Amino acid sequence: MEELIKISKKYCQKHYSNLEYHNFDHALDVFEVVCQRSKNLSEEEKLLLKLAALFHDVVVEHKEDDEAQSAKKAEEFLKSHLDSQQIKIIEELILSTKMPQNPKTKLQKIICDADLDNLGRDDFFKKGELLRQELGKKKELWEKETLVFLKKHKYHTLQARNERDIQKKKHIKELEKRILPNPKPL
Repeated sequence: MEELIKISKKYCQKHYSNLEYHNFDHALDVFEVVCQRSKNLSEEEKLLLKLAALFHDVVVEHKEDDEAQSAKKAEEFLKSHLDSQQIKIIEELILSTKMPQNPKTKLQKIICDADLDNLGRDDFFKKGELLRQELGKKKELWEKETLVFLKKHKYHTLQARNERDIQKKKHIKELEKRILPNPKPL
């Protein structure tokens, strides 16, 4: 298991783009969160989640089929290491991260929450700025879109809700202050 993770990391590191946000550091971030949230899973489930986390954004061109292309890259690399059922699960995990997320299984819920974990973390604004730069959006528009997104977003697992909802609400309040500053008294 560890050897497959190791060679998958090397492969992914070579194949991720150098985008501001969707880069190998993001994959490692999702990988770490998946590791933390998979302690009660079987060894096979842990392996599949970890591999999906590494490959989930290996292809990002901001096109409709980025997740499908990432799933295909995972399948091409992993087919000599895993059976077809395991690869199918990894592909489904990767596809479940497509926005808007609609995970069906326990594993899909874990990876989707891990992919958006930073929405409820202290590095939210730093990560958001990297994504804004990557997408080439103006700051004012970005903050408005982010506020709408945060208000609609719901974590899928109890663990993520317990760990991230309070901080996410703080981010919402901060964005509301930035966008709708209190008017000065006359």
